[in-house]
Amino acid sequence: MYFMTIASLPLPIEAYKDERPAESGIWGAEVAKAGLLRAVLQHSRCEAMYLPCTTRRQLAVAGEQLTAYPNRERVRPVLLADYPDAARRDRMVLFHPGSSGEDGIRDPGLQGLVNLRAFVGDRRWPITGVTHSISGGPGFWYAFGALLMALRGHDALVCTSRAGRAAVERLASTASAPQMIRARLPVIPLGTDATKLRPGDKAQARARLGLAPGAVVILYLGRFSAYYKADLFPLILAFRRLPPKQRAIAALVLAGDDVPHRIAPKLEAFAGEVGVGDMVTVVPNPTSEVKRALYDAADVFVSPTDSVQETFGQTVIEAMACGLPVIASDWDGHRDTVQHGVTGFLAPTQWADCFEHLRHTPFLWEPLELYRQLGQAASVDLRSLTAYLEQLIDDPELRAHMGAEARRRVLQHYDWPVVVRRYEELWLELLNAEERADEASCDELGFDYLDTFRAHPTSLINVDAPVQVSAQGAELAKNGLRFLRVTELSEELEICAKILATCASDGKIPISELMARVADESPDPRQRCFPQIAQLVKYGILELAC
Repeated sequence: MYFMTIASLPLPIEAYKDERPAESGIWGAEVAKAGLLRAVLQHSRCEAMYLPCTTRRQLAVAGEQLTAYPNRERVRPVLLADYPDAARRDRMVLFHPGSSGEDGIRDPGLQGLVNLRAFVGDRRWPITGVTHSISGGPGFWYAFGALLMALRGHDALVCTSRAGRAAVERLASTASAPQMIRARLPVIPLGTDATKLRPGDKAQARARLGLAPGAVVILYLGRFSAYYKADLFPLILAFRRLPPKQRAIAALVLAGDDVPHRIAPKLEAFAGEVGVGDMVTVVPNPTSEVKRALYDAADVFVSPTDSVQETFGQTVIEAMACGLPVIASDWDGHRDTVQHGVTGFLAPTQWADCFEHLRHTPFLWEPLELYRQLGQAASVDLRSLTAYLEQLIDDPELRAHMGAEARRRVLQHYDWPVVVRRYEELWLELLNAEERADEASCDELGFDYLDTFRAHPTSLINVDAPVQVSAQGAELAKNGLRFLRVTELSEELEICAKILATCASDGKIPISELMARVADESPDPRQRCFPQIAQLVKYGILELAC
């Protein structure tokens, strides 16, 4: 039995997409993080999961977001000030289902868990994060080095593919000395729900989507983005290379999120220009219901990923769960998920070494342009891609056999209960690991704001300073604290009332003594009360006593 703490709740981005398909974009990392957290809540043996919140407003928002998660009663949102007492456990795992890219900016991420362990002061608690994209640009790379230095030997940074782990190792070696990696780097893949994603009614799905009943449907499903996923124009050209006999009975369907770049019209126009417009169907911004119908309608799944942003390829295992053979680029995570010649085919990829202008000027480039240039230098071998398409179009028995093998592979390696079991094996191993005695104390990613900016103010207020209720404060407080409800103190009115009542009865009182009386049994009265005392001084309700 063990307990868990998470840094934040991933956004239910798929629900937003269903509500506003043409307005809400899909970010694979957010989908993956939410899916992994749902799976842990459903399939793990974790007794309870804590979610520290920095404000009461965040506490309320967390309660609303939890409605999108199963077994949400297992999650206990708690104010950060109360967390050390509420979550004091011997067997606690600190877990973030995504720890790279811009996570430290968008949400607390793995960096927040490093802070949390330092705040609680329990070095025994293991931290586990999961890499998604690690191509977040030079700013991220330097921050990543600091993060790795703060992780310990009984922590783990899970990589979703072998190539992803190799990239993490190389990135760490360039950010600082190679020996800085103390955390473990196990490879555990992402997962999918094989009970929901399974072979469906092909005829019904095709009738709904308007696809020919007898066609061999080749499906691409993923983001429409040459920056973040794949340049799809070469895929259209590979389809055009098919012999007339195969092309006549085949249909290429391109489906995916098109909110950021709006390239669906360009794909349609390009297919028309090269003479295959009537054989290519473009489906921008599908809802989850349409996405499921697309999997049901397809015969072959194709994923020509060529972006450094991709580390795994979630739609590949979703398609495999639906019994589809996969033709994928031999790129990063694809070579882990697709067994060449068994569950599908891997088309060779090439990457031109034409980055000298990028190598020495990374901070000068906008990230999107950086990703575009890196992606345009990568290519999927079109001869191989076309040959594999031709082979599967011609051989329905091979399609069926590979599709069955693909689903069997998902059930063995990528179904959520299997993936969560691998995580639990890791967590229990980390919980039982002894912290190395020679592991020196390291930077806990803290920041001394007061020391850094202490020259900004005229003077500082310390805990020895006496305060008292001002004349205006006493007058306003006669009718309660309703006037504070629209201010920054609106979430802390109960503590403010105690502060004013204590000051009113005692007159001048040192801040240290005031905090001790108001906070009662709180383990950290300074954090609990000092900010509110400072704000009451800011509003002139309290004043410094001479």
